[in-house]
Amino acid sequence: MHADATLVVVAKFPAPGRCKSRLAKDVGDAAAAEFARTSLLDLVERFSAFSFEHAGATTTFARRILLYAPEGARSDFVQLLSSSLGDTWESFELQPMLGISTEGKPSGQGSDLGAFLSNALEQFGRERPILFIGTDCLTLSDLHVHTCILEASAGSACMCPAADGGYVALSLPPGSSKEGFANVTWSSSVTGKTQGEALR
Repeated sequence: MHADATLVVVAKFPAPGRCKSRLAKDVGDAAAAEFARTSLLDLVERFSAFSFEHAGATTTFARRILLYAPEGARSDFVQLLSSSLGDTWESFELQPMLGISTEGKPSGQGSDLGAFLSNALEQFGRERPILFIGTDCLTLSDLHVHTCILEASAGSACMCPAADGGYVALSLPPGSSKEGFANVTWSSSVTGKTQGEALR
């Protein structure tokens, strides 16, 4: 068996004071930003060419997307990735996080994470299973990724919880409803719980 998926890595540009706000409360803005930078680079390098085989099944990514914020940071991401990884990262497409404005048009302003993920699901999750992961997924193994892809290929959502109550990965079957991100409490110790409830 072979299963392809679309990978969406969700990342804010790792600038001090603009990312990892919960972590920054404990370690400071500069250390939190450095953690975010290192995690992003490691993750992009790791998944630039992913293929995993287990128990007779092989999983790969047919499409890789770096879903970034803020909307105007594309050139900053290109510079960071190119200077650190050369051309390794170029299997990724850079796409800005866009929610839906009050006028019903895609917008990078005034939307919560649920709106951004809903819009990404609508854009990129129609043809094949989609896997969303954050950049601070240090415990996410290749087997976890493999399992998420297979579960979504079989028609079921799959979530990998995090120790802080959030989650580090979420896979959804092709054509899933954006209502799966409705009423989720983001950046909270109950994010994983409320995400699970939204998917039921």
